[in-house]
Amino acid sequence: MRLRSRITTSELRDRNLRYDRGLLTYENCSTPELSNFAVQRNTVTPGSNSKNAKRNLIQALHQADDNQTFSHLLDLPPEVRVFIYEFYFADFFAEHIHMPTNPPLADVSQLLRKEVAPIFYSMCTFRVALTAPSSKHCRLHPRSAFFFGTLEPAMLKRIKSLCIYIRNAADDSYYKEDQIVQLEQGRL
Repeated sequence: MRLRSRITTSELRDRNLRYDRGLLTYENCSTPELSNFAVQRNTVTPGSNSKNAKRNLIQALHQADDNQTFSHLLDLPPEVRVFIYEFYFADFFAEHIHMPTNPPLADVSQLLRKEVAPIFYSMCTFRVALTAPSSKHCRLHPRSAFFFGTLEPAMLKRIKSLCIYIRNAADDSYYKEDQIVQLEQGRL
């Protein structure tokens, strides 16, 4: 395997996106390795004897990566699906969610919404914004009020972690140091 010494900004950006998605960097593979990948993926490519065989194989494999689907999620046992959902939402856990909406998985079908929503609301930390007091009392920020006001009671009950912030009324901003408290069920 031979690494190229020069790479363009767009190629670097593409490789970074592929890395973030957990995909291979085919540019570092030999033509026979690429051919094997193409055969394993049932990817149709031009003949391997052509002058641009490696480039054609890479393009075909990139396209196969971009078009890959997994349509058998609902064929898996519910326990396995729950494990997948928890793994998916683990990345959400590190960041407080402001103005949340349902995760895209919840919009696929009623069954997925029924399975995904409870896990989403129980695993994520939601930001509750209060407006800076103009008098003695803080008020719920309109965005937070809207979100919590439209949330189904069954999902509201599942929220286990809230982070309360005060927003600056002048420019509607908030900063990490404006955090008042983080509440977690079982740690109150």
